[in-house]
Amino acid sequence: MIVEGPNPGAQIALNAIGKQDTYLLENDPENSFFKYDPKRHSNFQKFHRSTKIDNPGTKANWPFGESIKVTLNPRNMGDLLSNMYIAIDFPGLGSNSFYLSDQIGRHLIKSVAMRVDETEIEKFHDDWGIIYDELYLDASEKRTKRYLVNRFFAEGTSSVNNAGLVTNESKLFIPIPLFFSRKYEGDEYDSNKPNRPYFPTCAIHKQKIEFEITFRPQTFFTNSTDTVSLANFKIITEEITVSNQERIYLMTKPQTFITDIVRKHPTVETELNESEVKLQLVPNVPVKSMNWFLRNTDFEDESVYAGGTSLESNVFYNRYNFSASDTVSLSNAFFQPIMDSAKIYINGQDLPNLPLVDHTYYKYVVPHNSRLSRPEKNIYTYTFSMNPVNVEPSGSLDFGQLQSDRTVLDVKLKDGLSSSNTYSLHLYYVGYQTFKFDGGFVSLVSVPPIGTYVPETSMEVEGVRPKPGELNREIPPGYGRPKPE
Repeated sequence: MIVEGPNPGAQIALNAIGKQDTYLLENDPENSFFKYDPKRHSNFQKFHRSTKIDNPGTKANWPFGESIKVTLNPRNMGDLLSNMYIAIDFPGLGSNSFYLSDQIGRHLIKSVAMRVDETEIEKFHDDWGIIYDELYLDASEKRTKRYLVNRFFAEGTSSVNNAGLVTNESKLFIPIPLFFSRKYEGDEYDSNKPNRPYFPTCAIHKQKIEFEITFRPQTFFTNSTDTVSLANFKIITEEITVSNQERIYLMTKPQTFITDIVRKHPTVETELNESEVKLQLVPNVPVKSMNWFLRNTDFEDESVYAGGTSLESNVFYNRYNFSASDTVSLSNAFFQPIMDSAKIYINGQDLPNLPLVDHTYYKYVVPHNSRLSRPEKNIYTYTFSMNPVNVEPSGSLDFGQLQSDRTVLDVKLKDGLSSSNTYSLHLYYVGYQTFKFDGGFVSLVSVPPIGTYVPETSMEVEGVRPKPGELNREIPPGYGRPKPE
């Protein structure tokens, strides 16, 4: 090839076209790497609805110590439900000599039960709110939480900053993490995708939604002797409307989806001078993860607010103290845990298959391996799922196929605990639930056990087939039954 003229570079480029340039210079855009095919969402609108519940004016301390039922009509709502909050204008106390507990927003509400007609879909508990905040929120979200539930204070500083704000009204915006609640922040782990399916309210247009909100009594969260009451509170729901075509499809076509829900397991108390406590595991659904903690039973009497020699040791200030100390703090949680070690027995075989499983394994190692946040309180986790944050199934254990008397959580307590104290063992589990929408109604469907494999040994649970004669030991006798709720 002879190259001459004023533009030899252009001539070389034109004559140097080879097979490798086919997709760069192809006239047909279908073969181009630069083909732009934008994806467009269907039309939708997101908005927040405020439902105001007023004080009837006939009861002192309203709504504290009471259960309030609020009924919503799906016909008057958006087509999808994606988040829920409770907004409270908390009144100032009569004197700055009175105190409020830390994270006051998590102390006011004992539970929120969501029902569709007579069917309970899920029930949020205040203890789960603490677990969720500790394990499922990242550092940025935890920092934001102080503006939502703690009167703009950093966690653990309410007593220090009390005088400046306790006599002033505080605004609380309390998130209620139910099964349809979504997050709008990315995660530092690419594998964590915490978005959950929306709840299609338009698909249950023949039913009613009821939220039953149970408030704690005043003695649970303050040492004030004055009467504390609210003029009103608001339920804030985040709703979405979709196009007519999509709405009609959701209303007329049967829909089925599987999501994870949280259940509270029956609790059990330790016996005086006993060094261990055993809890039979009786979930009836496939379980992806379990979370548990121990708490001094003195802190659970909601009718008592005093009992300590200092402010920080009063009962109302230690409702979420999961340490052996009578004062809640990060150092006490770290240096004075109640639990020493734990084993989970599945059909008589113990998990995890490790020589030493102390409390730090369940507090730090499991959350780290599962890409959960590091808890500051003594909250312990075991997961059967590779990605417990995600709704998409990545592993579970169907406890409904197991023998409950041979499937237990065995917790050994630390040496040196006070001989006069008893502790309650609380366990929450996240399991899968199937929802079926058809004809304007929703129903709960059991997850089919087809293909369920029940392991015979803990090594099989861990994914390792045992060698002959390498079976783990049986459960020791004497396991107690859980205390009824």
